[in-house]
Amino acid sequence: MSVDLSALPRRVRVAVGAVVEVPLPSFAGSGNLWTARPADDPATAQAAEVTVRTEPAAVPSGEVGGEPPSSYSTPVVAVVTGRSPGAARWLLVLARPFAPDPPTAVHELTIDVSG
Repeated sequence: MSVDLSALPRRVRVAVGAVVEVPLPSFAGSGNLWTARPADDPATAQAAEVTVRTEPAAVPSGEVGGEPPSSYSTPVVAVVTGRSPGAARWLLVLARPFAPDPPTAVHELTIDVSG
């Protein structure tokens, strides 16, 4: 499976205590889920915290028997929270939970946290 992540930012800036959301493409239909982990030693990633949040799928609007929705994708975002001034590198990993190695895709995100 080929995944194009070129639209994802390589770097984000966030203030201490602030939150930035980075939309991620959904590949849940193929069994792939996003996770986040420090790119290096977790101690060096303490300037920021990254979690992945999957939103509930929206209920299709319209009348019963009407046109189906154009997409069944589930909105997914990486939630970046500034913890302390500095920089951190995190990996956003797309993989199937039942077969995580090798992952389907990996995206490195650098986070600059300002005081």
